[in-house]
Amino acid sequence: MALAVAIFLVAGIDFFTNVMPPKWDTVEYMDMARSGIFGNDHLMAPFAYRPGMPLLARLVSDVAAIPLEDGFLWITRCSAIAFLFLCFLLSRCFTHSAVRAMGPVLLISLSAMHVKVPLFAPTAVDVAAYPLMVLAFLFFIRGRLWGCFWTACIGLFFKEFLAIPLFLALWRMILDHRKEPPGRNRLMLSLAILLALSVILTPRLFLHVAGTVQEIDPLHRPRSLGRLVLNPLNPLRNVNILLDLCSYWLPCLLLATSQRMREVREFLRPLEKFVIGFLALNLLLVMYGGTNILIFISYSAPIQIMILAIWAEKERHPVEWIIALMCMGLYNRVFSAIPLPDENFAAFIDFYEGWGSRVNLSTLKHFLEIAMYLGVMWGARSILRRHTKTVLPQE
Repeated sequence: MALAVAIFLVAGIDFFTNVMPPKWDTVEYMDMARSGIFGNDHLMAPFAYRPGMPLLARLVSDVAAIPLEDGFLWITRCSAIAFLFLCFLLSRCFTHSAVRAMGPVLLISLSAMHVKVPLFAPTAVDVAAYPLMVLAFLFFIRGRLWGCFWTACIGLFFKEFLAIPLFLALWRMILDHRKEPPGRNRLMLSLAILLALSVILTPRLFLHVAGTVQEIDPLHRPRSLGRLVLNPLNPLRNVNILLDLCSYWLPCLLLATSQRMREVREFLRPLEKFVIGFLALNLLLVMYGGTNILIFISYSAPIQIMILAIWAEKERHPVEWIIALMCMGLYNRVFSAIPLPDENFAAFIDFYEGWGSRVNLSTLKHFLEIAMYLGVMWGARSILRRHTKTVLPQE
């Protein structure tokens, strides 16, 4: 049933979503799919280090005898379905009811970066990395560190953000190693660290690229190291990071109360250091990423699913969740067409907020819209509390 719901959600959002032809970095992925990565003189960093999605699309295109763009589109659809299904499995780890476990999945499906935007730009690669991120975290919380490690290693060929669960797995292995006598485990840990470094460094050291558009690239553009200082000191970029954090974490902001936050902290106490480590690494990569900040923040999906699942388990009144779903659908324009950049670039980058250092009236509008939805939820919660106080004693 969860898989059927995931298929239904992706198909429904797909129905209301237009498609953008390959543009910017997606042109690079198309070229990689056509020409491969070896002997390709057009490779650009960092796109060359993400061959997973382009090679899969080429495989689907060749096997099914369909155009390469359709190969990307079907990989995108299947990846979005896999992401939502894995979100259900992760949510199920914190709930006793399959129905309650679907609540976080419904909310995350309306987050634009996970389904809507990938269907709009199917030749991008993030949609294939999202399910690997959730799967790696699922392995991690179940104590299957090698499963997390191997999933993250594979995921690094899709997007660099899979380094987050990779580092968490190595961190946990090191902590566990201290509690055990030396021997075979020390050898396995050393091999894991060596393999992790190889997966990260080998493509960057030995794969020839014609140029780089990477935000910080010490290998091909050493002067970009100055951004290590400049990015955190850029107030406009920081405003957009704050806006995108509020946008992506809107489901949690809508449902958060002091009592629920205490429940989360109590429930996650055994994982508290790793959750903080995950979010800190994600924020670090966001700070030094490119212009599309909201996509980078969306890699924190496993943490949001986990928090929402904890609240879903204790929820007695679904009214707040229904309101949250309505707010998410409206805020993320799920039923609207996304402006095409060739027709109106300003409308395109303002449709989903937080683009690089661009701050304008649209930025203020998005902040006010978030505040409005929070106000609606606060009012609904106040009414619900008064209603509960008058009805429950009679029951």
